[in-house]
Order: sequence, then structure tokens, then C-alpha cells
Amino acid sequence: MTRLALHTLALAALISTPAGGGAALAFEMDAYERVSGLAHIQPEPPRPEPRRRLVIGGDCQGCDFAGANLAGASLTRGDFTDSDFSGAQLLGARFVNMTLNSGKFSGALMAETRISSSQAREADFSGAVLSRARFQATDLRSVELRGANLDRATFSLSDLSDADMSGANLAHASFRSTDISAADLRSANLSRASLRDVVLRDADFTAANLSGAVFQNADLSHTDFRQAQLSGTVFVAVDLTGADLSDAIGLGASQLSGACAGEAPSLPRSVEGVELPVCDGDFLAGLREAAQSERFIASAQARNATEAAAMGEAIAEAMARVRSARGQLSEQEYEALREGLAEAGRAQAEAMRELQSAFGPQMSFQLRRSEIGEPMRVIIEQSPATPAPPEARPPPTPPIPPDTRRGRPDQR
Repeated sequence: MTRLALHTLALAALISTPAGGGAALAFEMDAYERVSGLAHIQPEPPRPEPRRRLVIGGDCQGCDFAGANLAGASLTRGDFTDSDFSGAQLLGARFVNMTLNSGKFSGALMAETRISSSQAREADFSGAVLSRARFQATDLRSVELRGANLDRATFSLSDLSDADMSGANLAHASFRSTDISAADLRSANLSRASLRDVVLRDADFTAANLSGAVFQNADLSHTDFRQAQLSGTVFVAVDLTGADLSDAIGLGASQLSGACAGEAPSLPRSVEGVELPVCDGDFLAGLREAAQSERFIASAQARNATEAAAMGEAIAEAMARVRSARGQLSEQEYEALREGLAEAGRAQAEAMRELQSAFGPQMSFQLRRSEIGEPMRVIIEQSPATPAPPEARPPPTPPIPPDTRRGRPDQR
């Protein structure tokens, strides 16, 4: 179990412990404030209520959210098959453990949306704005992304096989440990995109812009690159068996130094005479070893990212509960809760630093006070509604009045 997971369990125990049970925890609130950026908790002066995040759960098959404003909403553990989100405002929304199969998201504004551990097979995202969106461990088979704006979007540990991304803007997009086989990417813009440890077998890149894109540890067998723009495209440890590059534009011989092929690909005249090594023996073994290593690293980083996000949301909800229970707790109980939250905040910040060093500065999570992680929410709802009353204390002994007599009777 990772250090972050242990801190998550510790926080869960803190939230579910009856009042007074966390007196052994220790921290100073200043550290938590520096970690999370939250204002110092003071009973006075009163502060405005924090902005709340809408949380939607449960099943809602075939529901109509067309044109709705769900910006920043959190949708968790629900079946929304065939639901209509077309034209909806979903900026910064989160979908976790959701079933969105055959959902309609055409024209929706979904910039910076995060979809993880979900299913969205045959969903329609055509024309949607998904810039900087993140798809993690999501089933997107046969999804419709035609004409969508996916600038700087991220796909990891996902399945995009048979997806229609024709005409989509995927500039600077990142694909890692993802199956994109038989996908339609005709006329798509993938300039400077990164495709690592991916399967693109039978994919169609006809007339696509791949200038500056990087293919690493990729299966490009029987892929169609006719009329594709390949200026500056990088191929590292890729399988081009049976690929069609006959009309590719801007391809040079040096770009194929990291490629192999079992069946010779069709090459343009600019690289006629170039012979690629056969994809077997040492070359293929090296390719597989690199791919497995990449897949393992990506999987571990994805798990750490999920834990960090859950920790941040749990801390935020616990902080909101501490605020709401301020008048019901004794000073010692209130301070113990605050101290436990600060310790968890420091652990979450440390985990974020580790993730950023692994993924780079593009990997970040915001800590917000009102976000609810599903596992933590269950614990919170099952915890005691009110703290146990403090133990009765004996009344103080009244002081003995001083003897005001100046002397003893026998001395008078």
C-alpha cells in the first residue's frame, strides 16, 4: 500500500471516529493553509460560504440535460446510458465510475473535463469542445469525436478502437497506453501530438496533419498515411508492417530509422530504396520490452493520480464538515480535527509533488473545499451526525474567604 493510500485510510478513520477520538493527532493549522491555500479558520469574523460543487449520483438512463449548466459538476457511480448532454455547459466537470454508453454530448462545452474509470461506448461527442480534457481508464470504443476540439487532451489506459475522430483537432494531444486500432483519423490535426505505447493497427490517417507528432512503442501495422503531412514526425520503435505511406508528404529517410516491418510498407518516392529491418528477433524483443516498461509506468502513475485526486476531495469535504460542526465541538475536539486535516493536507501535497515530477507540470489537481470523493462520502454519511457530549466535570470547589482578622483571639 502506498504512503498516500495509508494517509487516505487515516483520514477516513478520523472522519468516522466519534468526537473526541482523534485527540492523539497533531499538527499546526498554518501548515495546512500553506499546503491548500485555504483561509485560516476563525470563528470571527464570519466568512461567506464556499462555492459548492454539484454532486450527481445514481442511475438516470435516458435523462435530458441538453443545454443545462453543469459546469464543475461531479457525476459519480451512475448509469446515464442514452442520456442527452448535447449543448450542455460541462466545463471542469468530473465523471467517475460512470456508464455513459450512447450518450449525446454533441456541441457540449467540456473544456478541462475529466472522465475516469467509465464507459462511453458509442457516445456522440461530435463538435464538442474538449480542450485539455482527460480520459483515464475509459472505454471509448466506437465513440463519435468527429470535428471535436481536443486540443491538448489526454488519453491514458483507454480504448478508442473504431472511434471516429475525423476532422478533430488533436493538436498537442497525448495518448498513452491506449488502443486506437481501426480508428478514423482522416483530416484530423495531430500536430505535435504524443502517441506512446499505443495500438493503431488499421487506423486511417489519410490527409491528417501529423507534423511534429511523436510515435513511440506503437503498432502502426496496416495503417493508412496517404496524403498525410509527416514533416518532422518522429517514429521510435514502431511497427510499420503493411502500412501505406505512398503519398505521405514530408517524410525523410532519417525518420524511419526507428521503424521495423514484417511486410514492407508502401513508401513515397522521397524514401525509395529504404529497407526497414524485420520486426522479429532482437528488434521486436526490444520493442516489446520497452512497451511493457512504458505500460507499467503509465499504469502506476495513473493509480497514483487517482489516489491523489481522491485524497484532495476527501480533505475538502472533511474541512467543510469541520466548519459546519464548529459550534458543536469543544476546543480540544475542534483542534484535533484541524490537526488531522493539516497532516492529511501535507501528505496530499507531497503526493502531488511526486506526480508532477513523474508526469511533468501538466499533471495537477486543485484542492477545493466542497468536492466529495465517493469512497469518503460514504464514510462521512455513515459517521455520527453529532459529537458525543463531553464528560461531566465536578463543579469547582468555592474558594475559602481569607481571614481578615488581624490577630488570633488569644493574642488580643
